[in-house]
Amino acid sequence: MKKDFLTKMQTVILSTFFSEKIKGKYTPEFIDTIIEKISLNPKASKNIGTTKNLYLYKLGICDLKKHEYNLIYFFENKNSPIYFITIFKDKESDIINKAIFYLASDAMK
Repeated sequence: MKKDFLTKMQTVILSTFFSEKIKGKYTPEFIDTIIEKISLNPKASKNIGTTKNLYLYKLGICDLKKHEYNLIYFFENKNSPIYFITIFKDKESDIINKAIFYLASDAMK
């Protein structure tokens, strides 16, 4: 007998930095698709460097500009929400420190 398993989506929280940076770059439908993909499988993205809970998801070229962007998000475990921190241009450097700064700044609001 075959068992059917329900896939559980996790809650995704969008930081104010993320919400501000995606304006005019990606459509709401595109962002909804990304939210769904990541909420179903948060560990499918690349873990960043030596960090345990920061992940990088390649968004690709945005609608109106000719740059590729990456999403940086925080994921701890299946019992906590996923937190979309911000997006960065593909070749941007020092993203770990910037992501931590954005995360801390958003938490202090």
